[in-house]
Amino acid sequence: MIRIAVFSFFALLVLAALSQIVGSFGHWISDHHLGRLPVGIVWFGAIGGSLASLTGILWHHRVDWKDSYDLWHKLRPWTGLVMGSVGAFLLLVSTELATAGTVAGGAKPANPPAFNPDVYYAAAFLAGFAEAPFRALVKRLTDAIFGPGLSKPTTDDNNHH
Repeated sequence: MIRIAVFSFFALLVLAALSQIVGSFGHWISDHHLGRLPVGIVWFGAIGGSLASLTGILWHHRVDWKDSYDLWHKLRPWTGLVMGSVGAFLLLVSTELATAGTVAGGAKPANPPAFNPDVYYAAAFLAGFAEAPFRALVKRLTDAIFGPGLSKPTTDDNNHH
């Protein structure tokens, strides 16, 4: 299991390094977007997920390893990709909603802030890395918007490897 996690993490890093050396892949990522978000957010989410998996492996592989988490570690880059993309999208939506009130009220900013993709890359990495707390945050947000329903709201205890 440790070989798979280490391989996927370092494969993502090597691919990132090669893209910086060649340059064309870096330009492609900065020029292409998923809506208003740069395509690179999926990369940063996957890196965050891979790093979370590696962290769990390094903490638990010699002490209290559970084979039941093998699939979790294999899928962690992919769940990080999804959670990172959702996290960056939610940040974009909240930013747009926060500035929509000033524009709708007629107060246009003199110099609108430039779009900084690094903020969304960081959000994607954090949401990909800290998937369980991010899911708990999305659950609280959903409960705040739609109501908690009949069940008592709970948060994830984050007891993952």
